[in-house]
Amino acid sequence: MEKFVKNLKRGGLPTRCWLYMLILLLSFGLPESIFAQTDLVKVTGTVTDETNQPVPGVNVLLKGSSNIGTVTDIEGKYTLNIPKDATLIFKFVGYKTTEVAVNGKTTVNLSIQPDVKQLEDVVVIGYQAIKREKSTAAIASVAGEKIENIPVPSVEMALQGKVAGLNVLNITGEPGAKGIVTLRGNTSIASQDSRSTPLYVVDGIVMDEGDLGQIDLTGTNPIAGINPNDIESIDVLKDASASAIYGARAANGVIIIKTKTPKAGKPQVRLNGYYGVAMKPTMRSTLVGTAERHLKMDLIYQYLGKPGMENVNYWITDSLNPAFNNNTDWQSNVIQKARIQNYDVNVSAYGEKTSYRLSYNFYDEEGTVIGTGFTRNTASLYLNARPYSFLNLTGNIRFSEMSRKKTNGSINIFSTWSFPSSFFKLTDEDIENFKGNNLDELDKNLNRDLYANFQANIDFTPYLKWTTSYSFGYSTTRNDYFIPSYRNDGNAYATSSSGSVKRWEIENYIQYLRSFKETHNLSVLFGQGAEYSYIDNLWGEGNYIASNSIQTIQGVVSKNSNASSSIEERARLSWFARLSYDYKDKYLFSANWRMDGSSRFGKDNRWGHFPSVSAGWIITKESFFPENQVTDFIKIRGSYGITGNDPAGFYDAYRALTTNVDYRGGSGITSYNGSGTIAYDFGSAVTSRELGWEESKQMNFGLDAHFLNKRIILTGDYYIRDSESMIFNYALPVTTGYTEAKNNLVSVRNSGVELQLSLDLLPHNWDWSWTIDANIAMNKNQIKKLPNGNRSIVTGAPWMEWILTVGRPLYEITGWRSNGIYATDDDVPVDPLTGNRMTFFGTTMQAGDIAVVDQNGDYNIDYNDKVSLGNPDPKYYGGINTTVRWKGISLGVFCNYVIKRTFWNGFLSDRMNGGVYSAGGWGNVSGPALDFGGLKYYTTPGQQADLPTLIATNHMDNRHIAHEIYTDNGSFFRVKNISMSYEFPTALVNKIKLQRLRVYGYMDNVWVFSKSKTYPDPENINTNGYANGSEYPLPHKFTLGAEITF
Repeated sequence: MEKFVKNLKRGGLPTRCWLYMLILLLSFGLPESIFAQTDLVKVTGTVTDETNQPVPGVNVLLKGSSNIGTVTDIEGKYTLNIPKDATLIFKFVGYKTTEVAVNGKTTVNLSIQPDVKQLEDVVVIGYQAIKREKSTAAIASVAGEKIENIPVPSVEMALQGKVAGLNVLNITGEPGAKGIVTLRGNTSIASQDSRSTPLYVVDGIVMDEGDLGQIDLTGTNPIAGINPNDIESIDVLKDASASAIYGARAANGVIIIKTKTPKAGKPQVRLNGYYGVAMKPTMRSTLVGTAERHLKMDLIYQYLGKPGMENVNYWITDSLNPAFNNNTDWQSNVIQKARIQNYDVNVSAYGEKTSYRLSYNFYDEEGTVIGTGFTRNTASLYLNARPYSFLNLTGNIRFSEMSRKKTNGSINIFSTWSFPSSFFKLTDEDIENFKGNNLDELDKNLNRDLYANFQANIDFTPYLKWTTSYSFGYSTTRNDYFIPSYRNDGNAYATSSSGSVKRWEIENYIQYLRSFKETHNLSVLFGQGAEYSYIDNLWGEGNYIASNSIQTIQGVVSKNSNASSSIEERARLSWFARLSYDYKDKYLFSANWRMDGSSRFGKDNRWGHFPSVSAGWIITKESFFPENQVTDFIKIRGSYGITGNDPAGFYDAYRALTTNVDYRGGSGITSYNGSGTIAYDFGSAVTSRELGWEESKQMNFGLDAHFLNKRIILTGDYYIRDSESMIFNYALPVTTGYTEAKNNLVSVRNSGVELQLSLDLLPHNWDWSWTIDANIAMNKNQIKKLPNGNRSIVTGAPWMEWILTVGRPLYEITGWRSNGIYATDDDVPVDPLTGNRMTFFGTTMQAGDIAVVDQNGDYNIDYNDKVSLGNPDPKYYGGINTTVRWKGISLGVFCNYVIKRTFWNGFLSDRMNGGVYSAGGWGNVSGPALDFGGLKYYTTPGQQADLPTLIATNHMDNRHIAHEIYTDNGSFFRVKNISMSYEFPTALVNKIKLQRLRVYGYMDNVWVFSKSKTYPDPENINTNGYANGSEYPLPHKFTLGAEITF
């Protein structure tokens, strides 16, 4: 591996790579002969747009010729010498292609018309862009205008519900934090907290979350550095035929983001900004003051009667004492109505030889928890130069800085467990401490990213094109944390950690595109690439710092300090190819192939091969298909392919070494003759020389149909994706000397159906328009293979466990089935052999307890009676968007939904725990009183209750989260956002020397409808499916903004 990495670090590629490219280039021959120079006329003209502005850069081509043409200059003018009976073709991106017969004229002017559907009819498939109707892959596209100005810090949150099969869950309301993004199901087997994430490619730059995850010191979402308002289009590559060209990085799908480029016309300056608020979130319902006192007194009397009142804490009974008669609402002291602001400015121009776009964005979102928030500064530059007709040079550079404040201290304000009773009196200093405003406490998180891509395109002939692309990325993260001594038992403690990723990638590929007799259309692409990443991390800590004013690791004696650093390197070498062919634009075929060599493997398994094939048939182009005014287009398509994945760890294929060789895992560094020693790390997983590539084999069948002149568009897909030979750590017997082994041991299948429907409901000649876009996806996740003879694997602590079982989804939650609540002691089953009532871990069960199902019939409930209770990942999910427009007014409503999802409702079990009485324990520091209104819990013998008794009288843990009664339905339907805008008429705007003026408003996270009766928001739960109400809630946001173009 060392030699492999060093060769790539030098930037040197094998000589034979360049030799193969040269041979391929020469094999395509020379361009066709030039057009005959007889009977020519000089034709001039000007091309303008719909506003009568000149359009530079329009391609003016001679029909029937492959090498005669020109482009319009900065004033939209052109000149050509062509036959007098020729026909000119005018082409420009975003406008309709137009043909004009010359008929002997010497002046041909043209006003080109916008083609609003043209961009939607082109998809990016990796190294190429093709017409959507010729695509044989499963690809979904989202126009940038559909995600503009949504008040979210990260682009993937704006994609929620907009792409069938893309599951986006905003699990936290903390600004800048990560959510869940999976495409066609989860394949991650690392833990119950992990999810498989698609590959992001931004303007040709690969954002490898595997690399970025190695320096995740801040918890900030790395995708949040992209300004959503800079995005032109997003293409989601779902199946292997689309993503196999990316090989080892595309096992979980690919999201290709293309940012905006200059448009034709005069130079433009665009200003855009919005400002708004995030409302205070709905907190856990608690009672304070007199209401808390009455609730606790009632519960004590209800369960224990008058004798129980003898041990009641005087804080509850002495209501006349002003020192006790307080009503502190702890939660209100730490939440706020927060500010949101976003400002964009960009300058762009499209010239005959050069084009540019410079953009700057500032985004700032305060958290609804005081002391939290997220700020982003992003600057980007696009440059394009066309010095010669055959040479096109492009550069994209983006810099972003993200600063994120996280929750300070150890107090989880949403759980309420960290708070005393409302009887406790707060001083001003106490209030400041709980607000997190104390300046002595520090939790600073900073991310900086610099990405650049430079590309050269050479047109050797009209059919033969060469591209060289070089990408560079440099990302840094830093976390500085300090907690003063008075908050940490006298220990002023600080940590500082930093990490960086340096990454480069170079790709060279050649394309041959040609049509023969307007019947056979051929496209061939062949290329080679290399990439290298260098990752370093540094960490240090200091205890008992001399002063709370220092806040850094200074003045710390050696025994109270610690530090470590690490360096990791990886490299990959690749070959890739694509062949696309169609006959008469109706019989379609495509094949992809990629070969990747990764330094993460040993020399025997270094190379992986990833092929795919796909085919399509456009039925409506057949002569036998009847012409009609209803059906415009029907295409059926199918594909099969293999994508891959190398290990998450850079050195998983190699034996780990350590300097800690103390017997039985001691924490010291063993020395020999005064020097540290190195030995095998028996605490890490033992690896195998046979460790190989993970493979994802995917089959896809799809249908695309258009009706009524594209007023109805339907897309459907059925897929089966088998993720095989997945790398997994499994436990080893103690006698081996190791704790775990690592190998290709697990297989997972995801299969499902996706439907996407677009409706344009009103005639186009009306002033009104009404469109509806809806999608739904169904995914079935199941494990196909496990190690050790397919034995089930249980993870987690005994009180909260997840299970892996063949035939079942990944990491289902497990627990005890419940069959109601015992109304009387006689309802408890009796063991016919012993005559004793059923027990719970040996404790006799009684009225008011949960009726747990005895799975093995031994009349004792224990861990052997646990079963699977549900899947925390949804089975159905999707979104619905509707937009109504009248002249310049637009009103849009977007909703998303999730169906059939199970989660642990710790919010409910904690509420029950909050009511448990311990004699004399309910005083000033016993915890808040939770509102039990609406909960039908057991109080009296014979009662048919939904929940167990609040009083723990027999030591059975009735509030244990593993009971089925604490699992809940995670389905929801959310009104995600409502938008309204008004665009001022062009004639009016032009009078004040503007090109465009638009005002708009957004309401985000408007309302959620849920089947859960006790949990406020079932989207706001942890990745593993557990939620106890301590999660950062999703706020309601309201913004107003304006967009001005000069």
